[in-house]
Amino acid sequence: MLISHKHKFIVVNIPKTGTRSLRETLTEMNAIDFHGRGSRVDGSLWHHTTAVKAREELKYWDEYFKYTTVRNPWDRYLSLFSYLRDKARGYQAGTDKLSPAEIHQGKHAAHLFEVRSDAEVLRKLIINNLSQDKYFTDSNKSVILDYIAKLEDVNNEFNLLCNRVGISSPVKLNHSNKSENQDGIDELYTQELIDMVSEKESVVISLKNYTFAGRKIK
Repeated sequence: MLISHKHKFIVVNIPKTGTRSLRETLTEMNAIDFHGRGSRVDGSLWHHTTAVKAREELKYWDEYFKYTTVRNPWDRYLSLFSYLRDKARGYQAGTDKLSPAEIHQGKHAAHLFEVRSDAEVLRKLIINNLSQDKYFTDSNKSVILDYIAKLEDVNNEFNLLCNRVGISSPVKLNHSNKSENQDGIDELYTQELIDMVSEKESVVISLKNYTFAGRKIK
């Protein structure tokens, strides 16, 4: 969750859709007042708070421009898989340079991979993580944000946001937090897993015309 009172916009951050890049770039531009870690001013809102929760907490919700970014869902689950695999490998390599939070996350990730095959891990991630539409729709499945961007066109979408909220001289979005060693993980998708994502992410697939064949690993 990113909030700018100066420019009157709210960004709902969906996990693994370039949220860190957007946060870091807007922060460098001095455009952000609240980073989603919770505060007495803005309520109990965290980095990946849903739009429904934010609407309940923020009295100025209706007055601000509300924005989020979505991603090809098959790519998104692979990105989450790769991220956790990197965390597991970092933990297994040694904890001397890791923070307590990184150790906790790494230990959990290492256990996840120790007791399951890679395909089973991917299947578990698909089952246990919220679909993207849960972050930008209400209980009636109505979209409650003003604009839904695509990660695949990230720089044009970022310029659109800057122009819409009055941020001058938009710069290229800094793309950070990329997962390492993704070679081969796209082959984890069986037809069963492809179909599971198709069903679970049907709203965002229909909204942005995503296809499995059109995906690109990042």
